[in-house]
Amino acid sequence: MIALAVTSYMISAVDYLQAMRVRKIAREALDGFLKQYDAVVAPSSGAGSRRITQSFERPVPPSSGGRSSGQQGPALVPAGNIAGVPGLTIMNGFGQNNIPSGIQFLGSAWSEAKLLAIADAYQRETDWHKQRPRIT
Repeated sequence: MIALAVTSYMISAVDYLQAMRVRKIAREALDGFLKQYDAVVAPSSGAGSRRITQSFERPVPPSSGGRSSGQQGPALVPAGNIAGVPGLTIMNGFGQNNIPSGIQFLGSAWSEAKLLAIADAYQRETDWHKQRPRIT
C-alpha cells in the first residue's frame, strides 16, 4: 500500500492532463456505443476469484473459470471505469475448481438506475447470488 501511495505522487501534471484528454475521448466513444442499448452484458473477465489460500501479492492468472476461452467476456467494467460510465458485476455461477464467476453489465452515462434494475431482474430469476462455493 505504501509503495502505491508513493508512486501516485510521481505522476506529472502533464501526464495527468493528457490522461484526462484520453479519458474524454474514451468516454465519448464508449458512451456513443452504449446509448444504443439498455445495457451491454458479458461474462466477467477470464480471471476468476482467488482461492482463500492464494497470495494477493501476485495477479490472478487468466483462467476460463470453467468456460472455453472463446466464451470469456471483455473487461467491460474496467472500460467503464476508464471512461466514467456505470458498470457492475454480479454472481452467475461457479467455474473451474468451484471458483465463483460473474456476469457484467455496462450502460451509458447516467444509466445507473437502469443497470441496477436489470441486475435485480436477473437476480430475481436466478439464485446464484444466494449460493456459496463448497469449501474443499
